[in-house]
Formats: sequence, C-alpha cells, structure tokens
Amino acid sequence: MKLVIAKPTFDALTENDPDNLQFSSDYDTLKYETTGTITLTINQATYHYSEHIDFPDMWLYYQYGYIAVAHGLGYIPFFSAYAIDNPTNYSSPLPYFDAGGGIFFISANVYADANYLYFMVNYVTDANSGNLSFDFSYRIFKNELDI
Repeated sequence: MKLVIAKPTFDALTENDPDNLQFSSDYDTLKYETTGTITLTINQATYHYSEHIDFPDMWLYYQYGYIAVAHGLGYIPFFSAYAIDNPTNYSSPLPYFDAGGGIFFISANVYADANYLYFMVNYVTDANSGNLSFDFSYRIFKNELDI
C-alpha cells in the first residue's frame, strides 16, 4: 500500500508523473536525526598568520577556528547548516562568504565525517585581541549520503 497526494487538478489514484504530486511514499523522504545550535568562539590573539600592508598602513591578522558536533551515526549523513547573524537572527546557508565591516574577508563552512559535523571559520581582520563568536544552526538527517 502506498500514500499519494496529488497537486490540485490531478487525481492521486491515477497520476504517475511525480511532477504532478505533492507527496508519494514511492520516494524516499528526509528523516530527522537531530537539530541544534552551536557557538564557535575564536580568541583573536591566537591568529595563525599576520602581515603588514603599506596602504593603508596597517596589520592584517588571519584567523581560523573550528568546532565539532558529534552525531555518532557511523556514516556520513545528509545535513543542512546555517550561519546565524546576530542580532538579527537571520540565517544564511553554509558555505558562507562575506567581506566588509571590521572583518575584511570571512568564509564559514561545514563538512561531515562518520561521527561529526565540523564548523570552520576563516577570516582576515585588523584586530589581534579579544574574542569573536560565530553562531550556527544545523539539522542532521538519518539519510546516509553513500559517498
């Protein structure tokens, strides 16, 4: 037995074209495993590279950090991940790239292995002290990627 929901004007009992269906149990769906948020805080005094530029006369500091979320599934799952912009709470899907403000360039990315999601941030700034935090949200699905 199967469950089929057709789009308006189509008959769920006779329709075979998946483009005319809203749902069919003949096709796999994503199944949630877990969801959450995580914050990566980078101590800017621990930059991994610095360079002086002549114009404008300033130092640039290259920062890097990562944080891991355990999922323990034993395989690489399908997932979605987002960078959360505070204070607006607006989410941008990863990977994320931007330039401007006190940070001259930023890239945020995520990847998975059989046990963890890894959130990574690289950025260039003129600050070499204090902490900078990045918030992320994620959804991990039970579906295996088979890659």
